[in-house]
Amino acid sequence: MNESPNLLQQVLGWNSLKHPQGIKALKLDGKSIICIWKENNIVIHEISLDFIGRGILNRTPKDDVINKNNFTLSSRVVNLYNLDDSIFAVVNDGIIYSFQSSRENTGSETQSMEIDDMFSSPTYISLPSTWKENITTKIDCCDHTLSACQLTNGLAVLARVEGHLSLLVYSVPHLSLHFILDLRKYNSQEAVVSSCAISSLAPSLKKNFQEQLEVLDTDIVVVGLHSGLVLWFFANTPVKTPSILCNTHQRVQAIHWLRDPCGLNTHLIIVLSSGRVVIYAGQGVTNLSLPDSVHASMCLRNCVVSSNLSDCYTNELQLEEELTFKSVLLPVKGVCAMSEVPESDSSLIVATIHGSVYCFNPTITPSESSTQFMLPDQSILDSMLVQTQELGKIYKQLNQENETTKAVSAAMAANGFPDLFQLAVKVTSDNEFIVVAKLKKSGFSFSPEIWMSCVEIVGNNKRETFVKKLSKDFSFDFELMERTNYSLAIGEVVIVELVAFLEHKHPILAVVVGKIEIDPCHLMSSQTLVSSAPRNQETLGEILRDLNKETENPSHSQECKVVVNIPNHFAINSCLPTIIQDSQHRISEEDWNKISGGKKFNVQVSVLGIPTLLQLEPSSRILTISCRDVPLCYKVKESVLKRLQNSETKHIPESLVLDIQALYQSFEIESLRDKPDIQSLEEIRQKLRSTISAHLPI
Repeated sequence: MNESPNLLQQVLGWNSLKHPQGIKALKLDGKSIICIWKENNIVIHEISLDFIGRGILNRTPKDDVINKNNFTLSSRVVNLYNLDDSIFAVVNDGIIYSFQSSRENTGSETQSMEIDDMFSSPTYISLPSTWKENITTKIDCCDHTLSACQLTNGLAVLARVEGHLSLLVYSVPHLSLHFILDLRKYNSQEAVVSSCAISSLAPSLKKNFQEQLEVLDTDIVVVGLHSGLVLWFFANTPVKTPSILCNTHQRVQAIHWLRDPCGLNTHLIIVLSSGRVVIYAGQGVTNLSLPDSVHASMCLRNCVVSSNLSDCYTNELQLEEELTFKSVLLPVKGVCAMSEVPESDSSLIVATIHGSVYCFNPTITPSESSTQFMLPDQSILDSMLVQTQELGKIYKQLNQENETTKAVSAAMAANGFPDLFQLAVKVTSDNEFIVVAKLKKSGFSFSPEIWMSCVEIVGNNKRETFVKKLSKDFSFDFELMERTNYSLAIGEVVIVELVAFLEHKHPILAVVVGKIEIDPCHLMSSQTLVSSAPRNQETLGEILRDLNKETENPSHSQECKVVVNIPNHFAINSCLPTIIQDSQHRISEEDWNKISGGKKFNVQVSVLGIPTLLQLEPSSRILTISCRDVPLCYKVKESVLKRLQNSETKHIPESLVLDIQALYQSFEIESLRDKPDIQSLEEIRQKLRSTISAHLPI
């Protein structure tokens, strides 16, 4: 027969079990069997397939599955084995089931005897088989079963019995209990077990074990614990304590034996769940690594096949002076269980999380088995291009609809929060200003794909509007900053909105960010910081003449001085920073630090080119505003009063809070009496009102 060119062949076109936990390929009485299990459910498939070439399964055109049988057992299935012409299933609660089948066929006995290869197509017509399960034995006082492996003449079962870890060895033909190995001192919650006939061990591998193995006609059993400890003992001799092979310090995922073409096991492969591999061979111990973590693994010839539930790799062991892995990614995804094909040293059956079952030869790399790439027909490429363009249009439309929905949602939510934004206006020059907006709450986002900023200036019998697309997302983490070329004047109002122009059938969305009336405090710029030293030796006229001797304006020949009383609750050190905070960007960092740090109480500023002096007397809590322009001087006073009054709620004295709380508690106590005194309640109420009203801004 010619060798199949395909690397992968699908064995079962469908499978009722998704995310299976195990798979086993068996050959029983000339029948090809694939068993798949999940939890306590087992599906036994009798299949008809050809076994050809180097072990690649060639799927027949139809009737792959001759018969299918479903079984539900008492608990989760641990593993399946073929012993004494029967299928044995070890389950979690310690029960060992056996499965037998009977089948009639039409065909000569000679034809049946010619079937000597696994999965060979029978020449007779197969009839459905009848399968029955029976309980063969049960582990007494079994908490749960961890793992099991097949021996030459029996089974080795690793279980927790009465809370202790134990290994039970059973012998055929009736699976009678041979002996129990007590492993309670290791107290492992998870473990794996594997075995190998000593007669099949290569002489070079025997050197890694302590005793003389040549004289023993039995199996060697190797146990890998969750802690990373690896133990071993003989299956025919009861022992009190097993020998320690090594300690990997990581959870053991599986233990495999690597066979050479002569059938001798030359390497002991210990696969760890992390992807690390410990290899025992004639030349000693070698530590290698697989491409990824390991969920399932299997050894065939000189290959270790591994899967992490996503990618599956064949890792060919390079048997040179220094052992290395040559890893190749296989074209199959989601492999969750593996089984080698009986009587074959190169075929592997795998089950995927999607329910598919494949058979392949891991010794053939994809590059060796793949055919030469051929460019598809031009009509196919044209069709793909058209469909891709159509999908692009649909994606764009869906994205636009999604942005529209998000915009409407954001607008409705934002309009429900009257104090959502914090707005400030920064005048940077005579012909330019910047609006800075911040979100006070998280959870809002305004995308530049659909939102624009609208800055409107109203005043002096005119209205100017500037609309600009947002440069980036406006959210809690990213503030909105828009620069506008316009010369602001005192009394004008700056209104900032977010607008979204949706589709033609939808109205324009608008979210009001806020509005600010421009006053002299927005237009201040630093000229000179007056020294904090006493200025009793200088008059205001001398200071102003020195600063403006070159640009003296005849129309401002008169000096105006107004006084503002600082509220008692307002901290003196916060007075000047509060007044000039909207002009902070026009003051040097050094000067601002002196003002905010309370080292400067006299500030010389310019408002619309007119010098203005702000002089604070900490002892008398009086702020004096001096300016040669009388109307401007009073406007500065108004803006200062507005800032001090607006900041009053931020500086409520603690004594006021305590007084109000005490009065409120007195009112409650009096009202809860059996016969409350109405006159006393009225007196407390009047005192509470007068205490609060005395601190309200006028």
